[in-house]
Amino acid sequence: MTATLRRRVARLSEQKRRFLEGFSWIAAFFVAARGASVITQFLAARLLGPEEFGRAHLVIAVASVVQVLPMLGFPFALARSMGGHPEDPRRPAYIASALTAFLGWGALSVLGLFASGPALVSTTGVTPALWSLCLTLAAATAVHLTLGGALQGLGRFRQRGTAEAVYALSALGLLAAAMASGRADAPTLVLCLVVGLCLASAYSLWALRDGLAAPRHLAPLRELLPFATLGTVIVVSAALIQAPGRIILFHLDSARAAGVYSAYFTATIQVSLSLGNMVQAVLIPLASRHEGQDEAWDLLERWGLRVAAALPLAFAALSSVAMAVLGRSYPHSWSWTALFSLAATAVLAHSLLAALFAARDLKGLFISIAGSLAAGVANLLLTLSLAPSLGVAGAAIGLAVGHAAGVALYLANAPRRAPRAR
Repeated sequence: MTATLRRRVARLSEQKRRFLEGFSWIAAFFVAARGASVITQFLAARLLGPEEFGRAHLVIAVASVVQVLPMLGFPFALARSMGGHPEDPRRPAYIASALTAFLGWGALSVLGLFASGPALVSTTGVTPALWSLCLTLAAATAVHLTLGGALQGLGRFRQRGTAEAVYALSALGLLAAAMASGRADAPTLVLCLVVGLCLASAYSLWALRDGLAAPRHLAPLRELLPFATLGTVIVVSAALIQAPGRIILFHLDSARAAGVYSAYFTATIQVSLSLGNMVQAVLIPLASRHEGQDEAWDLLERWGLRVAAALPLAFAALSSVAMAVLGRSYPHSWSWTALFSLAATAVLAHSLLAALFAARDLKGLFISIAGSLAAGVANLLLTLSLAPSLGVAGAAIGLAVGHAAGVALYLANAPRRAPRAR
């Protein structure tokens, strides 16, 4: 290490050192996890073909909507718990109370969804045979993300990243084994995801075994419930990224169109969301403090424009390679590549700004929610308007324009800060 580098490290604030340390753990495991997730999806896309891949992603899209009910905003509320102070002695009991409330509510919600199966099957278009699998995927995702929020709330970034790696690597291994045995269909892909989520949740519970205290009363819920309620809008906005393009193209065009869209989505938007989640896992708990906000905005001012300018090219290159690997069954369109690359850049910028505002304070949380709703609703309306005539391109335009609008709203509300000495 050079003398200059030593001096720079010595000047790092405690908050920034904690950010970098937490980010290094999250990055190490999330890179492996998201890499495995992308490989899983492209292995399935290659072997299933666009039509069967589209059916699988209809289930995944519907599950992303259904999971809102059992999950609500519990993952965010747990990650944001106790104002971002991991040393607070009340935190273990607080998180235990929150998990107890989630498990009770989640169980009631899932039972109600199972009982409402016949009505919901006709509404969503998922076949009765796939509805139970869809609901199981939704419940497993809700548990996994909520336990992940508890790990973040306790500042256990390494275990949070490990849980993601367990999920992704398990799903990939199970899918590879299933494909080797000759089972290549939509239910197989979804089932592999479910089992991977269950294994990751089991690991998270094991990692939490010595970090919780028995809840003695429900008083902490008075602090948690407002954030859980407001955080629900963030979950809804995530569903408005995942679901509209797949569901609308499936019903208004074909399963094949939904499969092609899902392949482009996985190569660009899904990677963007993964990068955003990786940073949010550290950003939310650390930026909940005033000094953490200052550090985060400082980094954004220094690097934001340069990174944003380079990202479309990176996403375009990734998409081109991915579509070439998938073969002729998936058409490679340069216009689609450009649209999805711009959309992925907007989604990443939007997700990071949303997390930064949400971690700040109650006013910031309302700004985060407004931006998330603006992006999600705009994406839904634009996709409904454009996809029937433009197909895959129309759905990509909805993502790009919707999230650009959300970014514009956030930047309009960015804090005005005095320039810092460099």
